[in-house]
Amino acid sequence: MKSFKSLFLSEDLLDESVGPWRPEDQVGKNAHAFHRAQWDHHMDQKTQGKHKGFKQLQKGVVFQSNSGTWVGQRNGVKQKEYFPSRQQAEHWVNGTMPNKGGISFLSRDKKFHNDSSASYDHGEKEIPGKFQHAPSKMPSEKPKKVSKPKPKVEKPKQTDHELAQKALEKSEPEQQPEKETTKPLQRNTPDDPHYQELKERDTAKVAESLSMTRDQAQDRAMEAAERGIGAGNPVSQAGECMTVRTVQRMLEGGNENDIRAELQNIVNQPDHVLNSKSGKEWVDAGMACAHNIIDTHGLENIQDVAWDTDEGNLLMGTSGHGTAADMFVKLADGTRVGVSLKKDGAIRIHNGGYDKVSRKIAQGMRDRGVDEQTVKKFEEATNTNNYWKDINEALSPEKLKQFQKDTQSVINKIVDRPYSLYADEVLGDAADKSKYTDIMVDDENGVPKFLSNIQRDLGPEGRAEFKSKMEKYHQGLLKKAPREGPDENSLKVLSKIAAYQGMDLYSTLRDADVKHFNRFITTMKGDSGLESAMKDEILHGMELDQILGIEKNPALDKLSVVYGVPPRGAELNEQSLMNMLGNDTQDLLEGVHEQFRTHTDDKKKSLAKEALMKNIKDKIEVDYATGAKDGTIKFIKDLGNGQKTEFPIFTMGVRTKGIGVSPGFEMVQTQFMGNALEHGFDIDQWPEKARKKWWNNEMTRARKQLKDLDETDKQTSQRGKSVSEYMKFLTDRVHNLKESYKSIAHSIHEIFQRSFN
Repeated sequence: MKSFKSLFLSEDLLDESVGPWRPEDQVGKNAHAFHRAQWDHHMDQKTQGKHKGFKQLQKGVVFQSNSGTWVGQRNGVKQKEYFPSRQQAEHWVNGTMPNKGGISFLSRDKKFHNDSSASYDHGEKEIPGKFQHAPSKMPSEKPKKVSKPKPKVEKPKQTDHELAQKALEKSEPEQQPEKETTKPLQRNTPDDPHYQELKERDTAKVAESLSMTRDQAQDRAMEAAERGIGAGNPVSQAGECMTVRTVQRMLEGGNENDIRAELQNIVNQPDHVLNSKSGKEWVDAGMACAHNIIDTHGLENIQDVAWDTDEGNLLMGTSGHGTAADMFVKLADGTRVGVSLKKDGAIRIHNGGYDKVSRKIAQGMRDRGVDEQTVKKFEEATNTNNYWKDINEALSPEKLKQFQKDTQSVINKIVDRPYSLYADEVLGDAADKSKYTDIMVDDENGVPKFLSNIQRDLGPEGRAEFKSKMEKYHQGLLKKAPREGPDENSLKVLSKIAAYQGMDLYSTLRDADVKHFNRFITTMKGDSGLESAMKDEILHGMELDQILGIEKNPALDKLSVVYGVPPRGAELNEQSLMNMLGNDTQDLLEGVHEQFRTHTDDKKKSLAKEALMKNIKDKIEVDYATGAKDGTIKFIKDLGNGQKTEFPIFTMGVRTKGIGVSPGFEMVQTQFMGNALEHGFDIDQWPEKARKKWWNNEMTRARKQLKDLDETDKQTSQRGKSVSEYMKFLTDRVHNLKESYKSIAHSIHEIFQRSFN
């Protein structure tokens, strides 16, 4: 087995960022001038787009052409040879062809040779002897052999998945008479001759992601699908690998302190993708997840682990699992456990621009068979054109004229001194305010440009332009849907000045996001079909059907969600879900499992599943107070004797970055869930430190909501009617912290409902 360090330095990895070639024992030292010059040449070729990635060898270089084929060039030889895979190109350059089989040269067809790279050609005298390639009489180098049609030509490009699959196919033994004493070879076990090959490839990808720089992360984001690596962002991928590597090292007998030091050393590299305050938190989080996995299954019961790569899936027999699993654990009894890894409790089911998220949710509804009428209602309720319509309606010609009259002195003062402290106070202290101040000067009609821009965009000319852009968008000529109304910077200048002056106009503009969210919630609560579809979306985001094992997944036996809560992690599994949902749900779940075990009747299975899902969905409520930017998604648990308690699991709402920017939509797991998974669902049983931290965070969130309600809003905003009363309530609540911990219903629910009643 290769050492962890060697994986970072191995020639098996395509990574030109390590710099010019050096002997393995000389890594970290200065490279020879010849290889430095060669490396500079190919980096320049890549930057110019004349070829893709490359890799230096001692006696040559390989690189990927723009058509996807691989090119090999030996030092001092002008001729380039083309191959279907990188491995073949390397073998040719090194002169290390396998004993069995040969090398497949690609024909001289131009379709295989689509690159505009210049040959790196040095005369023999310029190349140090130790870097020169010995003359070879191998038939593969003779041009005549290349042109023969008889040799089988492989596909121009093979994915890692194809290569890994072929490795498994090769592992099938030839059909021979079997002796009674001979046990048949088991696929995907250490007895498989290619098991180790797949493992090394998966482990190499883990090491590669662990060592990822910021520049490599940008490239990785674009290449993820092609490389056979999961679709997560590079930062989270590097974090996931922390857990995979920790479990691997512990299986090898590694010491926890040594593993931690190893991981900390990696993230402390100056250009490492995780070298940030939040990035470095992945070390503790990754190790906490690893501890949870080991505590749950027992180190002695874990046969192997793998990352969610093509090789990892083939290794574990989980290809096509179709779940949110980031890694896999194979137990000694053959059980395949998928693990979805989370850094902490701040989990986002959905997060992004309203348009993007709503399209994703709508597509998810269609994929689950929700009727089109319900989907259309959702799309109409979440369409951001409604948001911009509210913004535009607040900017009538009369209000804009009055705005100019009331704020002209402020505008003049900033135009005269755009870099003054006063300008910073009004516009903010951004490094470059010119994008604002440049449009505050008067146009030829004596109107500040940002105001004339707004008037134009809202007038006949602007509406005509918007209509034209929409037509182009529907024709596929524009990638992004246009918005009707003022441009972003003009609207920002107006809102900043209005906020500074404490104008009613600012409150009206700011409440547009609240109206937008209220529009969606009202539509959802008024339509049972849409409400049911949204609850399905929540449960789907939780991977609930997979966690509960409602349906058999042929590629996976179990799924769990593990959170990196130090020191030992936390897990969302069937037991923790039943703790929230209650005995009646537990009984139904057991009935479903029984139906799936004993019956082949699909109708009976379907009815059992529907009864269970209805029971769970009936326990979901969306708490929303009129005028709020978000609502709380919670499970209601019946305690019997007319008593209930509630567990806030997610918040759902609007996220704004300022007036002028399209609103965002997010569905975020509550901090309560993170604590509950670690300490249980009875808040009275939490450690005092955890209770106080959670409570303080809830207070911070509540006070942030209050901060949004400035003094001027008391008269104009629907949310400002009970500000004083709300503040007093919060103050009293903080003073009586301990005696307030009676139940979740009397801690979260009460505080956020009372504030807007």
